[in-house]
Amino acid sequence: MRVEAWPDKIYRGRTSPHDCLVHAIRSYRAGDHEEAFGWIQASVCPDRELQQSMVRNAPVVLQYLLGRYGDQAP
Repeated sequence: MRVEAWPDKIYRGRTSPHDCLVHAIRSYRAGDHEEAFGWIQASVCPDRELQQSMVRNAPVVLQYLLGRYGDQAP
């Protein structure tokens, strides 16, 4: 199963939701906030309604992710 999320370059494939969030944290730390958010969206696929809610609140979602789990990601 391949799940596509925004941005188009991110494909979840067999990546677990947990690993998607780890990728999001790494992308955010590398300065690519767009890619980070794409990984966050990939973690909740296929729930499109939840994805749209997260898009509307992207800065808050990114800050929550880093505050809550940032120190746990390598």
